[in-house]
Amino acid sequence: MRLTRALPVVTVLCLASALSACSGEDSKGDAATPSARSSAAQPAKQTDCTAKVDLTGDVRASFEGKGFAITQSTSGPPAFYQAAGKGFSISLYAEGNGFKDASAVVTAKKKVTYTTQPGSGDVEVDASGKGGQVDADAAGIKPGSLVHVKASFDC
Repeated sequence: MRLTRALPVVTVLCLASALSACSGEDSKGDAATPSARSSAAQPAKQTDCTAKVDLTGDVRASFEGKGFAITQSTSGPPAFYQAAGKGFSISLYAEGNGFKDASAVVTAKKKVTYTTQPGSGDVEVDASGKGGQVDADAAGIKPGSLVHVKASFDC
């Protein structure tokens, strides 16, 4: 799970390095000052959250505990939330930055993934990282596989 948390930060830092190396200007003057370089790319921000999750259907599980939110990522949705219980993880994605609709994804211990579809219920994910709520069905790849997700994140 540490890789999942670090990936947006590493992506932003690599992008910032590549952009500064290819600017076509020498490193003299204002462009070389630390404040000028750091304002070009803001690192993603991680916030602790409390998550409550109830899954029914093909995956049955309940969880109440810690999760996190990542915001200010330039390479993903405006906010991404995640928590993990015994045998599953849940991720929420906010709308924006190329993500047309807010969504929830449940991954079960056998690497089976279930995803909410537009119109499958209520999926509200705050783009600023304050939290999200889900009360919706999530479909699996196998025809007819379904998990009902009732979850909340408070950050």
